[in-house]
Amino acid sequence: MAVKHAYSWLYGKYLQVLTSDTVFSVPMAETYNLLGVDTKDIITLEKYLQDYFTNILKKLKDLKAQSKQSDIFFWKMICNCIRGNVVGI
Repeated sequence: MAVKHAYSWLYGKYLQVLTSDTVFSVPMAETYNLLGVDTKDIITLEKYLQDYFTNILKKLKDLKAQSKQSDIFFWKMICNCIRGNVVGI
């Protein structure tokens, strides 16, 4: 029961972060310069996660995975969150 409560609490906090107006990004040019990293070699976390979940969905479709409608809704909800569309939550 404690695990379920902790999960619910964490999920609630996650949704608060997603739906808040707080900007969590900062200019990274100085950091990249200090580390000697070229900015064209960096992708955003949003893009990485979008690619990651897109690949998972493709693999599931390739395997012709059978899922319940609720499971499909869950994956679509995750992809929408990654794309910045949290309306479906």
